[in-house]
Amino acid sequence: MTRTDLHRLVDALPEESLDPVAVLLQRAHDPGLASRDAGPWEDEPISAEEDAAATEARNESDHGEVVAWDDVRKELLAD
Repeated sequence: MTRTDLHRLVDALPEESLDPVAVLLQRAHDPGLASRDAGPWEDEPISAEEDAAATEARNESDHGEVVAWDDVRKELLAD
């Protein structure tokens, strides 16, 4: 892929894609982020148990059932 190829791709984008693509291009300035963004998506299926745990965690968060980061840090750093 050359810069000319990239310019052609950008020129062919629909208007509604410009803002999301701008975010990706800004992230591409960091080679680490660019590699991670371009890497394969996680394709391992999510188990019913994992899905239920994620749903429960989102519900708890939505209801304010969270622990402040300072409290977590104190607990992790405690002797």
